[in-house]
Amino acid sequence: MNGLIKGKEVHFDDTYLHVKLDDGRIIFTPIDWYEPLKKATLSELKNYRLICKNTGIEWDDLNYHLNIESMLKFLRKKLHKQPKNMPVWLFFSLYTKFGALLTSSK
Repeated sequence: MNGLIKGKEVHFDDTYLHVKLDDGRIIFTPIDWYEPLKKATLSELKNYRLICKNTGIEWDDLNYHLNIESMLKFLRKKLHKQPKNMPVWLFFSLYTKFGALLTSSK
């Protein structure tokens, strides 16, 4: 394994951008975090392709590219609570299960 986070499928709902990873995990972030995607039509959103050995997503109609790993890094930045020695993917997985428990102060 080379350590790259690779996508397999992309889906949308009214709130989130969902990316199914090649290892079966699904990550999601609020679509509001990405201004071009927030303003796009459903037709434009569906017109994507995976690029860079499936580590990125491109929306040609929107002239927009998104690195899948950056979705996780952006989440860490938004939450400001990830332990420095914890991998982003692990923190995100735990956060999606336990949410506020990870970010509560003692």
